[in-house]
Amino acid sequence: GSNLGYASGKNEPPVQEAIASFLRPGDVFFDIGANIGFFSVIAARIVGTEGQVFAFEPVPDNIALLKHNLALNGIQHAQVLQYAISNRVGKGELLLAEWNGGATLSADSAPPDLKGALTVDLVTIDALINQKMITPPSLAKIDVEGAELDVLEGMVKTIELYHPVIIFEIDDANLEAYQKKLAACEALLKKHGYQIRQLQDSYPAGEWVVGNYLATPPAE
Repeated sequence: GSNLGYASGKNEPPVQEAIASFLRPGDVFFDIGANIGFFSVIAARIVGTEGQVFAFEPVPDNIALLKHNLALNGIQHAQVLQYAISNRVGKGELLLAEWNGGATLSADSAPPDLKGALTVDLVTIDALINQKMITPPSLAKIDVEGAELDVLEGMVKTIELYHPVIIFEIDDANLEAYQKKLAACEALLKKHGYQIRQLQDSYPAGEWVVGNYLATPPAE
């Protein structure tokens, strides 16, 4: 049920390249919407044992595979957190998909292969950092199937205080809806001085509209 690119290493090369360009040994990486850990493994190798990886994933089946993949790769400096990252703390309804990467909190982005729903724990990045449960990020990758703006709204203090590099994915079956999501995320980030550029298309032949974006903080 997973992307075959995870096994071949060919999954989203532009995102891999952006992570490799901006992440350094000793850094802290947030994998928000970690799925089965493809990017968590890559980032863990880059940051090394002096760095940290925090992998956030709410789907229980994915959590099991995520932990398995980290173990297979001998990675012990990655922490798996079974939360859905959002703009509030509490409970939420996660819409599940047949494809294990399609779960979403957003009713507006319900997966076409919807297979049910699950009640999950919601938390914000700001709350976790404030409670000292996690370390502030150097780079955050966000792939949450329509709930990107909620994630960003829940980490505004983190953005203001720590200025992490952010890579986020926008996707939708409808181009107008896609553009609306993108505009909202761009507006929030630009308000805090971020520069945003689109990465090379990882899915040029796909029918679904998908784009990955690199947001870099203002120079200090």
